[in-house]
Amino acid sequence: MNDSVCCESPPAPDVACDLTRARHPAGSVLLIGGGNDQLVNLSARLHQAGFRVSVAQDVRAGVEAALYHAPDVIVLDLDIPGQGGLGILRVLRSVPAARETPVVGLAAEGSPAAERVASGDMVARLLVKPVTGSALARVVASLCDLRRERLQEPAAQT
Repeated sequence: MNDSVCCESPPAPDVACDLTRARHPAGSVLLIGGGNDQLVNLSARLHQAGFRVSVAQDVRAGVEAALYHAPDVIVLDLDIPGQGGLGILRVLRSVPAARETPVVGLAAEGSPAAERVASGDMVARLLVKPVTGSALARVVASLCDLRRERLQEPAAQT
């Protein structure tokens, strides 16, 4: 895996989610961005809020981390230069293993990326940068809760 991904490696993909939830009950988050100071600050704030946080600083590492670590929520900087953020989003939505993972898009007000995703349903939430760590933690927590509820629904019906 690319060294721009900073996180602990799970012992095995099939048990990673259960072990991660046991150690980090708030959930797991993957932050994908261009490696700026805001990303570092958001990562630290989410970690303090009890989330397991992985960080990927480029397109390739972001897609690899999303598939390998199966996070509860992905926070994606849509303004990665070029078509980076939108490219990652398109790949994530085309891969069955990541299609249902909620994505929180971060974009500058009026950015072309923000306008493109605002008109569709590719992201669960779109937040305008700069984003505070506490605001992001609240959004991520609510999405983790919703995801857990959806995952438990089939088990409750049997």
